[in-house]
Amino acid sequence: MSQVEVTSQTEYPWQSIVFITSTYANGEVHTGSGVMVGPNDVLTASHVVYDSTTGQSPIEITVTPAFDPSPFTAPFGSVDAVSWHYNANFDPNGDGLIVSGNGGAGLEGVELDYALLDLGVALGYETGWMEIDPTFVSGSVNLTGFPDLYGNNMMNDMGWVADNPFDDFIDISGLEVHPGNSGGPVWYEENGVGHVVGIVSTGVAAHDVIASYGTLLDWIADNDRLIAAA
Repeated sequence: MSQVEVTSQTEYPWQSIVFITSTYANGEVHTGSGVMVGPNDVLTASHVVYDSTTGQSPIEITVTPAFDPSPFTAPFGSVDAVSWHYNANFDPNGDGLIVSGNGGAGLEGVELDYALLDLGVALGYETGWMEIDPTFVSGSVNLTGFPDLYGNNMMNDMGWVADNPFDDFIDISGLEVHPGNSGGPVWYEENGVGHVVGIVSTGVAAHDVIASYGTLLDWIADNDRLIAAA
C-alpha cells in the first residue's frame, strides 16, 4: 500500500492524532507522532522522547492535534507535556538501531518502545481519544502519522497486519513507513471509536500494546491528578 494525505484531520478519530516536537538541550528538535488515549494522555514511542544514542531526554515536548503544515492549521492549538514516561532500555547498546524482539521470553527493542505524555489540560475532551486494544491478533488497520518525507502532513496507509507469534510486535513491513511516523498509532475503527493496537517503532515493526497495557493503564490513572482540579 502507500500513504495518502488525510484531509479530514479536524474530524474524529483523525483529530485525536497528534504531531510531536521534542526539543533537546543542545537545540536539536526531533519530530514524531502520537495519539490521545485519554483526557490528558498521549501515547507515543519511547524513542520519540528519549535519544538512546546520547542518553538524553528532551527539555520540552509539544503536542499539536490535527496539525496541518500547509496551509498552517492547529485547530486545537499546541500543548506542552508536563511530564513523560518512557523506557530507556529499548536500545541498550545505544547504536540507534531498535531490534524487533528476541524471539522468545522477555522483552527487547520494539517490545519496550512505548511512552506516555502527561498533559496538564484535558485536551482529549476537545479532540476525543482512542481506546487501547490489547486483544488484537490480526486484521485490517490504519497507520497514521506525520512523516518527514511528506512535509509533516498527516498521512495514512491501510493494510492487513498480524502479531508476531513469538514477540510482542506487529509486522508492518507491508505498509509505508518513514521517519516522523514514529510513535504514531496503528489502529482500526469500530462503532465510530478508534482502537489503538500498536505504536510505530521501526520501518518494519510496531510495538504491540499487549506488552504495555497494564503499565499504560497505571500511568494513565496516575496523571489524572494533573487535571483533577479542572
